[in-house]
Amino acid sequence: MLGHDHALSGALAFAAVAPLLPVTGTHLAVAAALTAGAGVLPDLDEPGSTIARTFGFLTGAFAWIVHQLSGGHRKGTHSLLGVALMTLAAYGAGQWQDSAHVTAGHTQLWWHLIPAGFLLALLFSAGFRALYIGGHHADLFGLGLAALILWQGWDLEKVTPWHVSVLAVCVCLGMLAHIAGDMLTHDGCPLLYPASRYDFGLLPEPIRITTNKLAERWVISPLLLIALAYFCWRDVGAPVLIGPQHLAGKLSLAEVGRGRHQRPRAGHRARQADPLLAGVGPVPVRPEQHCRDPRGGDEGGVGPVAGASQLGRLARHLGRSPGHGLDDGLLVGHLERRPGQRGPAGHPQRGVGRAAPV
Repeated sequence: MLGHDHALSGALAFAAVAPLLPVTGTHLAVAAALTAGAGVLPDLDEPGSTIARTFGFLTGAFAWIVHQLSGGHRKGTHSLLGVALMTLAAYGAGQWQDSAHVTAGHTQLWWHLIPAGFLLALLFSAGFRALYIGGHHADLFGLGLAALILWQGWDLEKVTPWHVSVLAVCVCLGMLAHIAGDMLTHDGCPLLYPASRYDFGLLPEPIRITTNKLAERWVISPLLLIALAYFCWRDVGAPVLIGPQHLAGKLSLAEVGRGRHQRPRAGHRARQADPLLAGVGPVPVRPEQHCRDPRGGDEGGVGPVAGASQLGRLARHLGRSPGHGLDDGLLVGHLERRPGQRGPAGHPQRGVGRAAPV
């Protein structure tokens, strides 16, 4: 497969599993970019590949060494053993970065940042180059982003509640996605190399694809783009639940189910802002109640009740403000206390009751 599709498959792999870590926001974007670069990492065994051309002579010479040690193209780096070794190397680089005790602008053990810095710069630059991001300046963007992460002390070891090494996860997922893509082609991949040189494939031989031909350009590439767009849309807050948590707000399944069938009522923003107004809504007003307290405080003929004055002012304000949904037939009326209801400090709320809609 082409480097472009390998990078897309790497980013797709991380976006698909991001809710399991969970990783959101900036960490999601950074990790997806890293995994896109890791998607072309197995081709480091080919001196002419995208990742081998990332830093010119340096990466070209390193790719030649990897080519000799791994047995050639689509040998060691396209096997499960190669994935395990690269993942362990990334995990060690992340552990060293963690042990450097980094703070913004100051490091105690700066040399511990070198392995992680090299790997970050390589993956970022290779991913940008493969996805045609930045053009000839893709390498500079990758170097700058890697330097920013190290300078700011962004810890790649502890961005998740499980303290998972995100750098190692990115390398593992990207390489597995690359191998899976190559297993769709006629050549396959030697998963058990060096124990076995047999090339495994995911599809029967007659329907395997050829690199840079019609099937890859017009079927594989569009499908990868659509799937990546869907998972990114889901991860940034679409109404899709993964287990008991939601990436946008960690809502429970019951809360989300109630929210789908419950329309916001008039004044709901104000009731959320003021704990004293929790559970209070507009109520029908009887004719004898449609009057103002002569003492100038409470609305609806109700005596001095805690929170009622604020509620009256709120009702008058909302009644004059357009767009709040309060019409002339809705006023705040009788307030009653619910038995056993307690306020924010654990004491019974007085004068705060449940009101029925008109």
